Amino acid sequence: TGTLVNLTHTHWFQDVTADYFSAFTKTGENAWGLNLSLGKVPGIEKRDEIPTTEPLAEIDAHDVVLSFYYARSFKNKYSLGISAKWIYEKIDVYSASGFGFDLGGIISPFAGSGNPITENFRFGAAILDLGSKIKFQEDKFPLPTQYKAGVGYSLEKKEWQSNFTLNMDVVKPRDDDTKLHLGTEYELYQILNLRLGYQFGYDEKDLSFGMGIRYKKYAIEYAFVPYKSDLGDVHSVSLKAEF
Repeated sequence: TGTLVNLTHTHWFQDVTADYFSAFTKTGENAWGLNLSLGKVPGIEKRDEIPTTEPLAEIDAHDVVLSFYYARSFKNKYSLGISAKWIYEKIDVYSASGFGFDLGGIISPFAGSGNPITENFRFGAAILDLGSKIKFQEDKFPLPTQYKAGVGYSLEKKEWQSNFTLNMDVVKPRDDDTKLHLGTEYELYQILNLRLGYQFGYDEKDLSFGMGIRYKKYAIEYAFVPYKSDLGDVHSVSLKAEF
């Protein structure tokens, strides 16, 4: 039971930025909350159909996603969640909006079994970005639907006050090849978190790194994703607070 607030700023290459605000509260077996994400792509050259040496102007692209979500757990073994989202995009003077939703669930089939090896396994699946197409002028674009399935495992060492977590996800975007994501996290004394990830199936990225520091009910987290082909790197900083 409690409320968690999260603020995240992500700086992509070429000054592309994304900012997120989320808050959720949990009471008993129910949890609900909201998420607001703001994205910006600056410095887009505006040109007409006739080629010119200089652009007519520089414009920005903006997107806004406002999501509301609800989740419920059952007997500490099953969890189901759904989110509904409103999507708004604007490029120069043109804008479009639409609606979408996500569905997901997690099952911990061995929870409470007393077996220290198997009881911390969990399996999950989700469908992201289902919904209406977004229309810019006369063209319609589908949402970037993704299908995910994964498995996670946690190993706790009470004598060291530490916890090790390993996760694996299979991701199938609607219009792309299947990807594989691996991630590990090591938590020490409930203060320091070290993270390492690897993503298979991408041309420009693979390794990622992260760490977090917690003090009482507050935490600051950092993630770093290097890209290839001189694209640059991605940096993300999050602030979290529990109430």
